Amino acid sequence: MSNFFPLIVRGAETASPFRDQDIFTPRALDVSDDADTLCIGQLNAAGSWGSLRSDEIFRKDADLSALDRTLAANEPGTPAPRVPVLLAQGGQDKVIQPAWTDTLDEQLTANGVDVTYLTYPDADHRGVLTASLPDVTRWIDGLFGRGARP
Repeated sequence: MSNFFPLIVRGAETASPFRDQDIFTPRALDVSDDADTLCIGQLNAAGSWGSLRSDEIFRKDADLSALDRTLAANEPGTPAPRVPVLLAQGGQDKVIQPAWTDTLDEQLTANGVDVTYLTYPDADHRGVLTASLPDVTRWIDGLFGRGARP
């Protein structure tokens, strides 16, 4: 079970007409509020979402169409932002695989988005933040006319 799952559902609920009690089993309902109070690592722990098997999440009679529509409409690469987008990808990232960001770059570019895609071969998921900081700063400065974009 991914500890991101309850956060994804919680985010979708802000834009869709469904409630936890309409889609979740009693076991999932017992931990559903954890998405509002626990950190990502804690969500994966025993006693929270990490205790659930995949067949213990959704009720068998759940209507997931609103959730499906919301997730599809917000699939990365589907929206076409009208502002420049910066993607910074660590080559050693095990959370967001480089191939996923490659695909996102292709989708956004095909949608006419001004994308700057920077890669950091030795950086992992957290390390990319430090590795990219000088480039991100230059990119932001470039947007505001204070320097060249990378």
